[in-house]
Amino acid sequence: MAVSDGNLMFLKAIDATSEYKDRFYMADLIKKVVEEVGPHKVVQVITDNAPVYKSAGKMVEDEYPHIFWTPCVVYTLNLALKNICAAKNTEANEIVYGKCRWITEVRDDTVFIRTFIMNHFMRLAMFNEFVPLKLLAIVETRFASTIMMLKKFRLIKTSLCTLVISEEWNAYRDDDVGKAAIVKDIILNDLWYYTTQWLEGGLNRVSPHRDAEISTERKKCIRRMFPDEEEMKLVMNEFLKFSGCSDEFSFVDSIQDKCVLEPKVWWSNHGADAPKLQGTALKLLNQPCSSSCYERN
Repeated sequence: MAVSDGNLMFLKAIDATSEYKDRFYMADLIKKVVEEVGPHKVVQVITDNAPVYKSAGKMVEDEYPHIFWTPCVVYTLNLALKNICAAKNTEANEIVYGKCRWITEVRDDTVFIRTFIMNHFMRLAMFNEFVPLKLLAIVETRFASTIMMLKKFRLIKTSLCTLVISEEWNAYRDDDVGKAAIVKDIILNDLWYYTTQWLEGGLNRVSPHRDAEISTERKKCIRRMFPDEEEMKLVMNEFLKFSGCSDEFSFVDSIQDKCVLEPKVWWSNHGADAPKLQGTALKLLNQPCSSSCYERN
């Protein structure tokens, strides 16, 4: 699948059932497609994060220095969320587990409550009477749904509390009296409801141009895209004007439009004072960040 200016195009499908899919085979397939499209027209190759693709991507980058292999950001975020929402208690993961195990515990309690309510028609009927929103199920292989479900529980907190202290809940009796009491205790426990701070980003976050790691990687990318030393200096000087809001970038409408315009629209309207950076930005902003388009198809 090829993406150009935001539009998806089917190029070809290859039956590799009988092939040994090592890095050499995968790299060869990618290189053939790059040659068909034209290396000067290719900005990046994006795949999932499997080790064989990472190795193949490195081989493609070695042959075409201006082309970047990019891991699928959806899969990358899914792995990060997996380590946060289902942290493993291992020696190598000790720090993360210590900081994040409470999220796993809250998630387990939430699943327990959801299962208890949704798996019985009487309890579900009471829930629908008191709560205007539906509960979301957890999809085990997609950990972002854990966060979505926890957010939903915060939205319906008041309604859940009203439900478990209602006469209907107290009058209802079946063979799960013990579980009903546990559910009630959890819902009415204010300490159980997590804060939203961990969902809203770090307090110590800084602007991209002040982040040392991002700045280092940006310089590496610019060097690869502009191998000529003089051209690279021009791009770096343009970035200085952009990040420092100087020259044309200092205009009031340029600064204000950063908050309201899509990035591609902003660069089209306000990037003329940095033509090389503008061209690069428009080229990169048209690239996808996920391999989902071909994976799902």
